[in-house]
Amino acid sequence: MATRPKRAFGQLRRLSSGRRQARYFREGKYVNGPETLANKTAARQWLVDEEHKINAGTWIDPPGGKATLATFAAGWLDRKSETGWAPRTAELTTWLLGKYVLPQLGERELGEVTTARVRQWYADLAAERGQGQAGKAYRALRTMMNEGVADGLIAASPCVIKGAQAAGERSPDGHAAAGRGDSRAAG
Repeated sequence: MATRPKRAFGQLRRLSSGRRQARYFREGKYVNGPETLANKTAARQWLVDEEHKINAGTWIDPPGGKATLATFAAGWLDRKSETGWAPRTAELTTWLLGKYVLPQLGERELGEVTTARVRQWYADLAAERGQGQAGKAYRALRTMMNEGVADGLIAASPCVIKGAQAAGERSPDGHAAAGRGDSRAAG
C-alpha cells in the first residue's frame, strides 16, 4: 500500500466527535483553527488558506487582533520611548492618545477599529477641536496602527483618510509641527 507524503504545513487530527481540528506552528507557538471542521477536506483547505496568507504577507495573529487599542497603545508607547523618541515627542504623543484617541477607541479590539469608525472619530474630533488637533491625533493613531500591521496583529491599517494629516501643519524642514503655535496642545 502506498503511503501519502507527510503534510509540509500544519497538522490535522480527528476528534472523537468525528470532526477535524487543524493547527500549524508559527513564531514559536501552535495556532489552532478558529473552530473544528466538518471533514478532512475542509480542514486541509483551512490550512492551505492560512499558508497562503502567510506567504502573501496578509496573515494576522488571531489573538493579537483581540488586544484592545489601549493595551496595544501602552506597549507601543513603551517601545517607542525605549528606542529613542525625543522626550517632547513622547510627551505629546502620549497626551494626544490619552486625550483624543483612547477615550473614544481605546476599549475596542484592534480588529474592531475599522476605517468607518476612524472616519467618524476623526470627523467628530475635527468638528469639536479643529483640523489641527484632529490631524495631530490622527497622525499618532495612524503611526501606531501601521506598527500593528507590521507586527502582524491586523491585516491593514484603518487609517486611510486622505487629507487628515492636517495639511499645512509641517515645518519648513518637513517635520511635523506638532504642538507649535497651538495653545490647546499644552493642555
